[in-house]
Amino acid sequence: MGVDKSEKSCPLPDTTDFVISGNNNIKTTSPSLQRFASGKISLVYASSLKTNPVNQIFQSVLKSTGEVVVNTQAVNSLKSTHEVNYNHYLIPDQDSVGVTWQSETNGPSSDRIFFKIYNDMGKNITPEVTVNPSNYPSNRAEYNPTTVISTDGKKMAISWVEKNTTENYDTIKLQYFKTQNGERIMGSAVTVSQKENCYFYYLKSIQLLDQGIAIVWISKCNTKDNADVDELNLIIYDWDGKNVSGLIPIGAKQQILHSQPDLAANVHEKNFFVIWETENNNIISISGAAFNFKGSLIKSIEHVNENLNNQIENIFPIIKSIGKNENAFYVIVWNYITKSNMDHNLHGKIYNSKIQEIGSEFKVNQNIKGEQDQPTLVATGALVEKKNVLYPEFLISWSSIEHDSNLKGIFSRVFLSDSTPLSDEFKINTQIEESQYSPVMVSTPNSKTGSNDFFIAWYNVDLASNQEIFGKQLKFTKIKMNVIIEKQQIQEGDYWDFSLHDNTFNCEKQDIQVEATLKDDNKLPEWLKWDQDLWRFAGTVPYNVATYTIVLNAKDPCENILQYTFDLQVTKASKKSSFHWSLFLGILIPGLVIFAVTIASVMYLRTKKIKTGYKEIIQNQAISSNFSDTQSYSSSNQFFQIEDDKL
Repeated sequence: MGVDKSEKSCPLPDTTDFVISGNNNIKTTSPSLQRFASGKISLVYASSLKTNPVNQIFQSVLKSTGEVVVNTQAVNSLKSTHEVNYNHYLIPDQDSVGVTWQSETNGPSSDRIFFKIYNDMGKNITPEVTVNPSNYPSNRAEYNPTTVISTDGKKMAISWVEKNTTENYDTIKLQYFKTQNGERIMGSAVTVSQKENCYFYYLKSIQLLDQGIAIVWISKCNTKDNADVDELNLIIYDWDGKNVSGLIPIGAKQQILHSQPDLAANVHEKNFFVIWETENNNIISISGAAFNFKGSLIKSIEHVNENLNNQIENIFPIIKSIGKNENAFYVIVWNYITKSNMDHNLHGKIYNSKIQEIGSEFKVNQNIKGEQDQPTLVATGALVEKKNVLYPEFLISWSSIEHDSNLKGIFSRVFLSDSTPLSDEFKINTQIEESQYSPVMVSTPNSKTGSNDFFIAWYNVDLASNQEIFGKQLKFTKIKMNVIIEKQQIQEGDYWDFSLHDNTFNCEKQDIQVEATLKDDNKLPEWLKWDQDLWRFAGTVPYNVATYTIVLNAKDPCENILQYTFDLQVTKASKKSSFHWSLFLGILIPGLVIFAVTIASVMYLRTKKIKTGYKEIIQNQAISSNFSDTQSYSSSNQFFQIEDDKL
């Protein structure tokens, strides 16, 4: 008996979405969100003029509701004539965010890497820093920057691909920075990889706590017979720039596709999971490999996806680590395109922190029309207990591209980390005729409900091809139940009542509907009434020894239900208590009152008569003053005798 320990979430999107930034003269794309410790949100996005392919990065600060606190400001001072790649990351020690990007300095073949740091008021607390020296040869171009911040926020590692525009090779560079007196000081520089006739793509990096950073990338090398060989590589560096793992090839070298790597880490088990897309014998699949923080292989997975024969490609697989400690899981989501009808769906697979499969491959979207693309996911913060295991919830959002206005837009759905769907898919945006792309999300704790709310941003394309950044707050009702039954054993004939206190649930009463029934029936016994408005039981127990198992069902607007069950035991009335004192006293007390009033009345009347007799004696003595004493005494005795007789 007791309360279900689950904490189930119910998403409640705001009724309207709103424009965050943009105008008719620019094209905004690639939004990114980070949350400050203060709860404010940093928004970064790229934009370009319609009439001139000049790219620039902008940043603004929002409230958790999306309201603009600091208006849009340009990040990069040097505009670029081609697409600008950037990172947007949180720096915990200063409650700040950083932006790393590439920009041209003197033409398309002379890109440089820069970064800036902003606080939650939008102030640039670290001016624009050039990562790579300005005296680089003119035949160098830098792109694909990635940034990793240490746990304490005091160290920074920026890696990027340097392309030699006149020679046949690429180089991966790594530059360290450390905080000294509040300033970012440049530290050691490392050449990670350089090989003739080899080109590097899809560079990714991740923090491994105090161990350092892990970097993965795809190498595409030309052999003597002019055939391309793809290889996925991994390397681990500590925070001082020391190579602690050596170069680790992942998977077999293939003369076919290797692409789209992604990785995530679990700090409790101190392992990380790398996934990538590969093709072998005309079968396209997602492969994976897990390593400990020192680079030792834990497990290799040839096929993450189970449906191998009916798909033509997996686009942009992503992996996220959700939950904490022993309740942490890896969630993988990818775009699944079927050969038969070219449907674009989203599929997923879940592993626990020990790289063990949890359930089977599952489908994310319910709408089967259009192209489901660009998934992003984040944990809701809720845990649901199943068979003594606490599974974290997560929210997936994606873009649906379709001609039907009801089926296109930004959609979301809530899942449990055992792949169980906890909601139907629901639409985020309210625009009907326009198109929406690249959703991103960030969680914002809600102190009133104790749960996480979310802010979702995307870029919107209207019918005139204007591109703007839109956003919306997504609130969650997360039911938590705390019931204390003070009296669970009563005797026959007793009156029993019980009210749920206002703190039973962590949400407002209007958001929760509570129903009470017997466990094996859909109603309560006739003697016991439940008041839904007052959350109160009341009733007089019949003379019948029994045990009533009562079930409380708490339901939120999404039909999620929490249950609390308890036994109400009715015991036989004891002999000592068989005499009904309440009935006895109900008769005795009125009787005693009547008796007392009667006695008081009699005494009052008697006293009154005695006083009257004395008055008459005095009067008779005055009138008959000539009588003898003996006569007077006799008359008096006669009077009293008469009065006594009357009495």
